[in-house]
Amino acid sequence: MVASRNSQNGQLLLPMLVLMLLFGTFLAGYIRWCRQVYWQMRMDIAAEAVALSVARAQAEMLNNIATSQTLGNVLFQKVPAGPMEFATVQASQAGTFHEYRMGLKVALRGYPGYAMLVANQIATKNGATDIPIPFPPPKSYLVPRSVWIIYMAGYIPSPAHYTENVYYARGWGHKKANAQPVHKNAWAVTRDGIVGVASARLWLDIDSRDPLANGGFPPTDPSIWRGLGVQCFYPHFNGRLSPTSLSLSTTLRTLAKAASS
Repeated sequence: MVASRNSQNGQLLLPMLVLMLLFGTFLAGYIRWCRQVYWQMRMDIAAEAVALSVARAQAEMLNNIATSQTLGNVLFQKVPAGPMEFATVQASQAGTFHEYRMGLKVALRGYPGYAMLVANQIATKNGATDIPIPFPPPKSYLVPRSVWIIYMAGYIPSPAHYTENVYYARGWGHKKANAQPVHKNAWAVTRDGIVGVASARLWLDIDSRDPLANGGFPPTDPSIWRGLGVQCFYPHFNGRLSPTSLSLSTTLRTLAKAASS
């Protein structure tokens, strides 16, 4: 009788071990799947946070540059003359005028770097382990404009000096007074091969029917009256999320996985 019981116990032990092994394998796979789903959701949210934060950072920089150029009208008075532009600057303000130009130049040079810095900070704080990948890389799409500057000693003018980077015009919507910006970037953020992708664009809060609307920056080929001074009307750039095409999303995911491997 004892031998029979031992035989039955031995017959039950092997199936129980197999069931426990299968259950453990299933549990490990389920936990791994849950982790994958969790981090995929986190990376999707992180990508949206990066895209929107960078768009707002770009909007902030464009608003600041446009505001500086509007204030620059106090230093120089610009008028168009055919394909050229002339401006007068009081000789006593020459140093301030130079600082104004250098400030704009530094702001434009730092534009892409600041955008990438914001992207990396937001991605890291949201759990990403790799540097976010943008497409295309952030850029201002602003065009430097040169002006013939006439320095004035009171009412006495000096010979005109050809001066570069006096102000910046928009490189979009040349024929439209109320042109919306073309700034749009898709971002891929990664954690251990798990990739999230999202896009955002800039938006100008203007009324298309407003005659004073000027796209935030003057166009490169303004009319005569719009060429008077530097008209940066309504510098109210903002950011919003936008859809990402399937082909671009697939490409970014492939690039991000390759970069993280």
